[in-house]
Amino acid sequence: MTDILPPLQTLRAFEATGRRLSMTLAAEELHLTHGAVSRQIMALEDHLGVPLFRRMTRRIELTEAGQSFFSTVTRFLSELSRESENIRRRNDTNRLVVSCGVSFASKWLTSRLHRLIGKYPELGRPSGSHRRAY
Repeated sequence: MTDILPPLQTLRAFEATGRRLSMTLAAEELHLTHGAVSRQIMALEDHLGVPLFRRMTRRIELTEAGQSFFSTVTRFLSELSRESENIRRRNDTNRLVVSCGVSFASKWLTSRLHRLIGKYPELGRPSGSHRRAY
């Protein structure tokens, strides 16, 4: 399967170039040289066997195949980024564990936690309650 998929760096270069319609601006965004972006695009075109851009004197534009591929790559990179962030958050070790009695939790803590999370959604959601017999 790895031979079928193009390298990720070529997709990132293609997406930035397609969105900006400029290899120079894509290179700046990706902190690469213009030549590096150009080589990534050429490698992707070689991999796919079709040109993705029409190169003119002072500008570039997506070919029909390029437009179709751009749409797919944009969704793919967006979904990959979103899922990577979700996984990072799930495995975040900066977690606070609060242990308290049921009465205290139900009468005081729960409502305040919900307000706190409403104010600061990056804190995440409470993962639930656990009962232990002591």
